[in-house]
Order: sequence, then structure tokens, then C-alpha cells
Amino acid sequence: MQNRWDAGFLYPLRVKDGDEIVLLEHGDGRYELVPERIFQREIARLESDFDAAPGESDATAALAGLERVTRATPREVVACEYTRLAAREIVKRRVVARGYAQSRESIPARLRVLLAGLHEGRCQVSGFSFLKTNGEPYFEVHHIDPLLGNHVKNVLVVSPNVHAQFTFAAVDQTFDEAGWLPQVKFNG
Repeated sequence: MQNRWDAGFLYPLRVKDGDEIVLLEHGDGRYELVPERIFQREIARLESDFDAAPGESDATAALAGLERVTRATPREVVACEYTRLAAREIVKRRVVARGYAQSRESIPARLRVLLAGLHEGRCQVSGFSFLKTNGEPYFEVHHIDPLLGNHVKNVLVVSPNVHAQFTFAAVDQTFDEAGWLPQVKFNG
């Protein structure tokens, strides 16, 4: 077993019999051969960074890290992270005190980044989209059950008009066995 630090390596090379070896790209032109367990640890670290991202730019940077390390396309990484979040348990949405008023917590930046990447700003109900003056798509996020948390099964990318319909119209929602909302009708 080799256990040494080399100027070109960020990790000590600890290869054991039967180890799978992965080529890890560091993004600055350096590559490194590492055991798969270290590769998996790097992915877990980047997913943890994504989960803890305080803003959209931090979430975007974590996704870019996952793209680089896994050598997957942005769409593939977004789909994998979305699937990973979908496997989590749905919890109640927190109430946040803002001065004298209270409101429900807003959607985390990391989830907004995932939804933007997955749906490209298009309303999941109508398909409508438009660009803001900065060139980014405008969309709103609707909580299917406002009391439940920011779980991917409880949020939809919607246009402002569809968001208002969810709020003020008579809504008939049909859920599948897995808890997803594949069908919605407004006012019959």
C-alpha cells in the first residue's frame, strides 16, 4: 500500500487491493487518480455544500463542482440532485417572524436553482415563460400544500398567472401513488 504526499496530489494515495480507481478533475487543469471511496467522499462534500448553500450563487457553484467532478452535463447533475432531494421526507414548513408579522419560510436558493435548471423557467402547468431584463427566465414557485415544507414533491414552477389561479380559483388536484401532482384543473 502506498501512502505518500506528492506535490501533484491533494489526497494521499491509499490504494488497497480491489480498489476501483477514478480520475478526479480539480478544475484548474490538474487531474488525480484516487480510490473510488475518496471520489464518493468528494461528491458527498459537494452535495453537502449544495444543501447548505445560503444563496443562489453558492448553490450554482456547488452544482458546477458536481458537474466538474462527475463529468456530467448540467442537466444530468440537476436531475440527479432533484432525484436525491425527492427521496427525502416531506416536513412541515416553518413560520418565520419578520418584525410584527409572520410568514412562511421562502424557498431555499438551492431548490430554486434546481427548479430553474430542470424546468428552464417554464411553467409546469401552462408551459409559459418570459425573460427578465437580465436575460434570466422569470418564474414563481408554488407550494402545493402551503403548510408543508420545501420538498420537491410539494413545489411547482409556475407563471404568475397560474400562481394566482392556484391561490384564488377552485382547484382540483390529482396525486399519484408516489405523492406527485400529475394533473390539476382550475374552475372545473
